[in-house]
Amino acid sequence: MTFIKWIFGLFVAAVAAYMLFIALNTMIQNKKKPRSFPCTYISGKCTIKPTYENCKHMGGIPLHVCEHRLNK
Repeated sequence: MTFIKWIFGLFVAAVAAYMLFIALNTMIQNKKKPRSFPCTYISGKCTIKPTYENCKHMGGIPLHVCEHRLNK
């Protein structure tokens, strides 16, 4: 009888560990997924906003051009 209890306990522990793995993996995948929002200057969905910090390496281009280049 004790042997059956140990086997059942190991089975329950394995199922719990698998459920924890699935939950953590789902959370990590959701965090990696890029968030999109409506673009300000162009039509469609964007993932990067055309801020000064994001556009300064492109020179003095207009914000709509910078937004287009950042979100190709």
